[in-house]
This record gives sequence, structure tokens and C-alpha cells, in this order.
Amino acid sequence: TVTEGYNFLGNEADVTEVPNQALGKWYKDRDGYFYWGGGVEEGIAPVVLADILPAEKINYQSHVGYLKKEWLTGNGKNTTVVLIDTGVNVTNSKFNAGLISETDLTDGASADKDHGTFICGLICGKGSFVTGVANDSKLVSIRYKDDITKLEKLLDNLVVALNKVIELKQNNPGLNLVVNMSQGLNKQQALVFPEKIVSVTQAIKTLSSLDALLFCAAGENRQLLEENLLFPALLPETIAVGCIEPEFANLPFSKKVDFISSLQEYRSYNKALEIVSDSGSSFSVAIMAAVSLLIKSTQLVSTKDEFKEALQPFSRDVQNFRFNNTEYDFFINK
Repeated sequence: TVTEGYNFLGNEADVTEVPNQALGKWYKDRDGYFYWGGGVEEGIAPVVLADILPAEKINYQSHVGYLKKEWLTGNGKNTTVVLIDTGVNVTNSKFNAGLISETDLTDGASADKDHGTFICGLICGKGSFVTGVANDSKLVSIRYKDDITKLEKLLDNLVVALNKVIELKQNNPGLNLVVNMSQGLNKQQALVFPEKIVSVTQAIKTLSSLDALLFCAAGENRQLLEENLLFPALLPETIAVGCIEPEFANLPFSKKVDFISSLQEYRSYNKALEIVSDSGSSFSVAIMAAVSLLIKSTQLVSTKDEFKEALQPFSRDVQNFRFNNTEYDFFINK
């Protein structure tokens, strides 16, 4: 509740955009947040902050508008995405994403859920604040603490997480499944615990054999060169997605990277649900995973090759890669 004497900087809001017209007069401040300015009888209640709802909402489907219209109509229906990330804030209705379950591998640690919640919203959010690309898909969240300083524990958790996905798929063979993972290790980190890397690799091979698509972040710019590739994106069983800035467009990218996007700023949000700008390979891999959910809801796509073939009409050679500020642009790395 805003106290008496509060100096409000804002204007009366248009009745067509307020959260609840029945409550009477609303105001919108300079940051786009709504405040209730009294009941039907003006002045009987104090000004209160609305259930944080910025005037500008985020619709990530606009990033994939160049895809086939029939894919978009599927909306991800009858598909499931497993998000191996930092967890999802399930109490936040702004990101409601059809959560089936969440497994916590953090041993009770208070790991920040921001990254996982953002990726969830991008892929399958369907709350009042965010519209995900494939917002009719279901979500299974596997939460782990992505603390690179505790590398052995991180790798152990990845093995557990992947085995849980394998178990899920084996128990539900008809499940139309996609896995999204932003975590990536450079070769120096991967060499510290080679036996753990073998375990992660074996789990990914098993998962691939069960016709589940696994999308992994391959990194940015020079990380996409053969000698710098991130693990596990470098494995042939994964669908590796990276991103680059214009000045890196002509580098000899590794053929193990399946998709590359332009690296530019995109609308994201912070803890206060304020819209900010951000970028990175996590955005790119999540969007491609979501695109696969759209396609899988309308046609049978079980392998990486089938997915790349479905996207072939929209592929672009690196020499013709267009960089601009209006389109989230991808090309298939040939």
C-alpha cells in the first residue's frame, strides 16, 4: 500500500489496458506499472501496486514468425520439454507453463531460479506476462546448481538428471520429448574429471537412442571453433546451437554445431519483472528447442536429422547470413 503523501509520477491509464476495469480508476507510472487509484466511488481506497503487470508483455512467438504457419498452429500441443536448468519459480503465475513435476538436485541449497524461470517462459510460458514459443507444451523441470567451482558435483548432477529423463522416456515410450540444457563446459574443465564425462556421454547416447531430441548450448563466437567447442554440445547425439556477432560471421565454425543465430539483444526480464535487454547462447538454444516442439506437435520428428530436414527450407549459408536488429535469425551450419 502506498502511504499518504506519496509523490506519484504517472498518468491515468487507458481503461482498455488496465488489469481489472471493475475496480475503477487506475494509473500507470513511467515504468509501465499499474496502480489502483480508488474504487468505483472515487477516493475510497488508497493507491495500491497492482499484481506486477507491466504494460508491455513479452511474446516470444514473434521470434519465429518466419516458420511455417501450420507449425505455429500446433503450439506445442502433445509435447513435453524437460528443462535441465536452475529450476522454475512455479509460484509465479506470470510464467505458468504447465509444470508436471520438478526434481531438485541442489541438496536444499538456495540456488537462484532466475535463469531456469526465464528459459521456461521463453519455451512454454503461458502466464499473463510471457507467451512462450510453444506455450501448449508440458514442462518437466530438473533443478541443479550450476556452480562451475564445484565441477565434480555439477557433473554428478547432470548424470542423475539425464538418467531421470531416460527413466521418464522408458516409462512413457510414446512421450513426444525434447530436452533443453544451457550448461556447457570448455575442454579444460571437461578434462578434470574424465570418468564423469564418460558417464554424461553414455547417458546422452542412451537418451538419443530413445528418440528424444537433446538441445545444448554450444557457446558464442570463437567458442564455436572446433578447438573451443563446449561439452556436451560437441557430442554428435546433441543438437548444438550457438550464436555469433557480425564480425565473427566468416570464421570456420565446427561442423558439430548444428544451428547458429545472430547474437543481439533481446527482450528479457529481471527479478522485478522489468523488461530488460539480454543475449547469449541460452536464448538461442531455448528458441530452437521450442521450435522443435512446434514441429513435433504437427509432424513426426524423432531425430536430429529429421529436425534439420524439416527446417531445411529456412536454412541459410553463412556467407548470406543476415544481421539486423529486427529478426532473430538462424541458419543451419553446413
